[in-house]
Order: sequence, then C-alpha cells, then structure tokens
Amino acid sequence: MGRLLASREGTPWHRVLQTLVAYRLIDPGSEWRLHRQWFDASAMADLLGADFGLAEKNTLYRCLDKLVVHKDDLFKFPVQRWGELFGYSRDKRGDCRQVAIALIVTPEGFPMSYEVLS
Repeated sequence: MGRLLASREGTPWHRVLQTLVAYRLIDPGSEWRLHRQWFDASAMADLLGADFGLAEKNTLYRCLDKLVVHKDDLFKFPVQRWGELFGYSRDKRGDCRQVAIALIVTPEGFPMSYEVLS
C-alpha cells in the first residue's frame, strides 16, 4: 500500500488494485467487462466501502500503468519463494542454473503473457 498512495484527486489506488486482483482470481476477464458488468454484480463496493468510481475504465487502466513501474519488485517475492521451495536440481547439478517460466493463459488455454524467472 505504501507504493500506491491515493492521488491528489483522492483515487484510492490500493482499493482499485484490490478490485483488479479479486476480479482476476474470481472471474477473470477484461477491464472493460469489470467496468461494464462484474463490479455491479459483485460485492466489492460493500467489501471495500467504496463506490463505482473504483471500476471506472480509465481508473482501472491507470492503476495498471502505475503497477508496471513496480513489476520487478512484484516478482521478487515469488521468485525468492519458488527458489526456496523448488530450487533443487533434479539432475543433482548445483552448477546449473534453474529457470522457471510463469505462463498466463485464457480459460481456453491460449497464452496471454509469460515471464522467465531465474
């Protein structure tokens, strides 16, 4: 929360981010769909004590723009944790670096994004 402070206009970026994360986990889809359908049909406004302003399409996109700056930091924890949990070599080769590939796919299985973690 310390990196996504409210804007001068009062936009609570951490609440917008919570909305985006919940949407991705519960019913993944586009920001446009979140804006047009999902937010009104969900209990997010009640849970966050907020109004529809969280789901304005430009607000959603601006929040994602703000996150890009922190992308490397966002990946540090999972990379460290995965290294602790799975950082062993099946070949018993400590001299070889292990690489993990994170893949984001649509419900139909089409790849949308990837990240190479080492």
